[in-house]
Amino acid sequence: MDVQGKTDEWVSNHLLSDTQQRQIISYEQYHDKPFYRLTALWLGLFIFCLGLISLISEYRENIPPEIKGIGWLILSVGGLFGIDIGIKKHRQLLRESALFFTFLMIGIGLGLLAQIFNLPFSGQLLLLWASLSFILVLYSEQPLLSLLWFPLFIGGILGYVRLEFLLLFLNQAPVMTTILLAFFFGGLIYLTNSANRPFTRSVRIWAIILFFGTLLIGEAGIENYLVSAFITISFLGGLAFYAAHNQKTGLFNLALLFLAVRFIVLTCDLFRINTAVGEGLIFIGLVILITVSGYLIINQRANKR
Repeated sequence: MDVQGKTDEWVSNHLLSDTQQRQIISYEQYHDKPFYRLTALWLGLFIFCLGLISLISEYRENIPPEIKGIGWLILSVGGLFGIDIGIKKHRQLLRESALFFTFLMIGIGLGLLAQIFNLPFSGQLLLLWASLSFILVLYSEQPLLSLLWFPLFIGGILGYVRLEFLLLFLNQAPVMTTILLAFFFGGLIYLTNSANRPFTRSVRIWAIILFFGTLLIGEAGIENYLVSAFITISFLGGLAFYAAHNQKTGLFNLALLFLAVRFIVLTCDLFRINTAVGEGLIFIGLVILITVSGYLIINQRANKR
């Protein structure tokens, strides 16, 4: 949003004083979220660390363990020092970059230990990496770091889980397993509905991703396409209604998109003849129009309260 232009309009309509305008602009500039600049910095740090890992791997026999350890310690202390300066001086880019760099250095340090002591880089080390870097995730004010942290944590947890049991449940009872998993991730979406912290927002994002993933995996295990379509459409419809009722526009649009895609696939399954495809598409269009109209009505009533 153009803060300057918008506040100029408010001032001209006597909705805001000049002092309030300056305060708002100052606040927005201070709390600016530099996603593009931060992403570019993170990319540079990630490539730098990849180069570092590649160099160590190439000359691992020639570099003594003590030199590797001292080099890692110096870089890690530099990362912690950057975090401290970023927090004290309110330098957002420096703080977030240093947090990400320290996050990577923890992983590199564990990799060095695994190399020195000939340990396999297993799920246990991933879980240890996630555990040691959890405090960094909590300090971050951007969701990017926690979005990267969750796959690390889940990968570490899965190292202790027998995935064949989950696959067995999907094969033996695909309908029940899909419904239970969908309810679980749907519950996470509901619990993190009003969360504003980057960490809990990341939980919601991953819950949404896994919610849709669960429906897709569940459908693959259900032979009856009508049953699989009914389950998916029911859950997506419920999610769309929940998002509309709570004015979650992004989630509503995403659920509506998946609903439209699922209706198109169902139409192709039901109407094998070309003459009937038009009827199916008309039906899909009406469902989307009714859903969007319902959302607009609910949103309008909520704004009147």
